[in-house]
Amino acid sequence: MLLGNRGLLNQILAAVGLPPLQLVHNKVGVVIGVVHFLLPFFVLALLGTIKNIPVALEDVARNLGAAGWRVFVHVTLPLSLPGLITTCSLTFVGALSAFLFPELLGGGRTHMAATIIYQRIVTNYNVPEAAAMAALFLLLSWGCWAAWACSSSACPGGTPSARATLRERPRPYAAITAVIAGAVMIFVLLPVVFIVLYAFNQGAYLTLPPKAPTLRWFESFFASRRFVAALWSSLGIAGVVTPVATLVAVPTARALVRHDFPGKATFNAISARAPDRARRHHGDRFPEPVLAHAYRERVLAVDHRALVL
Repeated sequence: MLLGNRGLLNQILAAVGLPPLQLVHNKVGVVIGVVHFLLPFFVLALLGTIKNIPVALEDVARNLGAAGWRVFVHVTLPLSLPGLITTCSLTFVGALSAFLFPELLGGGRTHMAATIIYQRIVTNYNVPEAAAMAALFLLLSWGCWAAWACSSSACPGGTPSARATLRERPRPYAAITAVIAGAVMIFVLLPVVFIVLYAFNQGAYLTLPPKAPTLRWFESFFASRRFVAALWSSLGIAGVVTPVATLVAVPTARALVRHDFPGKATFNAISARAPDRARRHHGDRFPEPVLAHAYRERVLAVDHRALVL
């Protein structure tokens, strides 16, 4: 209806005298579909991060003469980096494992890792080869998580201080919480264990106890040009979706938090977020001179020309 050859977008282009665009049955349609699906999650994840940035920091930056874009670049963006890195990692992993959009919008011409894994299991019933590809993407996901952990610990407002604060708080139900957390981890990791066992299994069927591990299924995977092409296609689409979603989600999330618009009270109620106006009076716990000094030190450390207008 929207992206087809006779969809709404092409009808608008034809009405203004422009040639139609091919937006389906190719990677462009897949990228648009994945961005459209992941963008709301990206924005909602950033709302809490931007909400926790004291509004007085931005106000003091403006009082010191910084323009709007300098306030965003030198104050809002550095303080939101931990949440931004987290959401970018989740978006990259989500785009990497996209399955429905290549089937619907790719028209069978765009193959991604998830579609190849599905075909190997359902069509050929080659579970070990599909498990080898799934194990490879599992390593990529863990790599994204490791990059997020390393980056967020080095960012301002990162996780180490928060973790230290959490350790100091009393936990009266620690035993019950540990049992529930352990059960959830077993539930989540049990399929991963079977994927790894299948990926390194010698035969086409899993035997317990497993025999000596082998890399034959990984060798078969990398020997197939179709599988390698699907791997690079998935990485390329995820690499395009992530920056596009970031460029759209960051200003959208900031506008939703900092600016007033019709229906904002309803949006706050749906997103379970306190109104930003209340934060201006009750959420900032630091006196203005301290905030001014903190902002001045940050600006001078990042760019010594930031205060020159």
